[in-house]
Amino acid sequence: MARREGDKPLSGRVEMDAAWLGGVRSGGKQGRGAPGKTPFVVAVSTGPEGGPHKARLAPVKGFRKREIARDTKRWLTPAPRS
Repeated sequence: MARREGDKPLSGRVEMDAAWLGGVRSGGKQGRGAPGKTPFVVAVSTGPEGGPHKARLAPVKGFRKREIARDTKRWLTPAPRS
């Protein structure tokens, strides 16, 4: 399914959030940006009833505006202009 659906962009209403993935480490910095943690973005399109329809999780280099804007152009279908 990932191979079949992976290249299709999300469409409709899409919610996005940022997160960090990484295990618990003893000592050192904790929380966002701690060594060994990987930043990623999750985007979820919702169906007509508001429930999740399709999701995309992707690691990113960071959460800078330019990087997220570049990636969302690949992940999302542009909304129709009215």
